[in-house]
Amino acid sequence: MKRFKGKIFVEFTKDKFRTRKHILKKRDKALRNIIRYAFENSKYYHNSFSKAGLTLDNIDSFPLEKLPFINKKILLDNYDDILTDKNLSFDKIVNHQDQIDSKYHIVRSSGSSQKVGYFVYTQKAWNKLVIGTVREFIKSIGLRKTLRMLFKKTRVLYVAITKGQHGGYLLFSSCTDQLNFEIKLLDINSPLQEWIKAIETFNPDYLAGYPTAICLLTKEIINTRNKKMKIKGIISCGEALSKPKREYLKSVYRCPILNLYDASESLLIGSATENSFYLFDDYNYIEIINDQLYLTNLYNYVQPLIRYRMSDYIKLIYDKKAKYTKCQIGTGREEDILWFTNKDGTKEYLHPLMFEDFCHQGLLDYQLVQDKGDHFILNYVIDKKTDKKIIVSFLNKEIKAILDGHKLSFISFDTKQVNKILPDKRTGKKRLTVGLK
Repeated sequence: MKRFKGKIFVEFTKDKFRTRKHILKKRDKALRNIIRYAFENSKYYHNSFSKAGLTLDNIDSFPLEKLPFINKKILLDNYDDILTDKNLSFDKIVNHQDQIDSKYHIVRSSGSSQKVGYFVYTQKAWNKLVIGTVREFIKSIGLRKTLRMLFKKTRVLYVAITKGQHGGYLLFSSCTDQLNFEIKLLDINSPLQEWIKAIETFNPDYLAGYPTAICLLTKEIINTRNKKMKIKGIISCGEALSKPKREYLKSVYRCPILNLYDASESLLIGSATENSFYLFDDYNYIEIINDQLYLTNLYNYVQPLIRYRMSDYIKLIYDKKAKYTKCQIGTGREEDILWFTNKDGTKEYLHPLMFEDFCHQGLLDYQLVQDKGDHFILNYVIDKKTDKKIIVSFLNKEIKAILDGHKLSFISFDTKQVNKILPDKRTGKKRLTVGLK
């Protein structure tokens, strides 16, 4: 990937002196640009916006609130018509990626909504993401430490899903190309003993990836080596960093923690301090309606997402001193890591994110419930038209692949059809995994 350290440091310097007035002016101009481009180049948006009353004559003044919303279902149902490059199609993106121009980056979303999404970014959009992400990293650890990295190799251990087309992993890999990083990828599907071995041989300066995995790794290192790693900073991304996890990591390492808020729809939405989230108004136009987040991606022209409904719930916080929009964001589901004990007493785990991609026609919902130290039950919900045998065969195949890949053949499981997955009584949210009580 082309390096552009100069642009990164220019962006960092500009951001330091930008005012909120300047940022919002830039945001509003970018909003009108993306609306115009979508109207002129996307069949879906042209038809949808025309029905709403938008024309080329009123496009610069047409009220945003009169434009229709979209969501993941609308995106998938109208996928090819939303794309602005006629050489792209859903079929080509899913089944023939070898035929797609290398200037495009494909991100695959998890199937937590029972529908896998594919999001396309141009190289220009990807470069902007890299610049913005590194900008936030510099702000987190300080310019002086960042400059030192240009002259001294820095070791970064990334713990997450490192296979497939997960956006966090792909973007992080691109970001490390811009700094003098030596990166070690540690997949959450690998056995715990491999984690320990990787730490002992790699000795990282920074930890990055899923906060749940970073906390788990930290606890195991302390338990097995009876000492703490000397970590200079932590980059949390890919899942919510809850307050207990942040406090734990802070108490152990006493180092800067960069908590990035990202999604497949936009890989740079905001970042968090200990108390608040800040939304990057120069990357997305965010609307909050009844605490629901609606996002307009301002930099991705090949697959415009305009007034796209996200699953996140947000409360705005008025702060006249804040440069970027300040808010509180729901931390999302707090899942249980499932711990299992082998016959020899060795403990191994299953991370909830391993099970997010179970998608099949007719499979409506599912939940893993651990009932023994070496056994769990997969409860699932299907629609009335779906053949139960097909779903059971699919689930058995997927779970067996995960257990074999994780070298956990000692774990057994059963599948059970249920009418409904009930929400947690304490939080009111559905849980993907429920650990042993």
